[in-house]
Amino acid sequence: MGLYVDKVFLATNSLDVERGLTTPNIYEAQTKQNMVKAGREVIVLADHSKFGRISLGFVCPISAIHRLIPDPGAPQEDLARLKERGVEVIVAARD
Repeated sequence: MGLYVDKVFLATNSLDVERGLTTPNIYEAQTKQNMVKAGREVIVLADHSKFGRISLGFVCPISAIHRLIPDPGAPQEDLARLKERGVEVIVAARD
């Protein structure tokens, strides 16, 4: 592919601790897969509504994520499971 980046910031439609990141758009899934492969550090931004969901197109496993930035409403049990798997979790501050 020929791309190399230090940090990849990804939004996601769906995040499941077991199944990873997914999206309903298979073309978007392919693009995101390539970005994850190109990046040295993968940072995912996801609000609470994305957790526990699975969509059609696979993006990457949880093991490919270095850091997750959820909103304060994200399920605490999922955040704990992600931390156990080595994902750094930084909850976004409210205004």
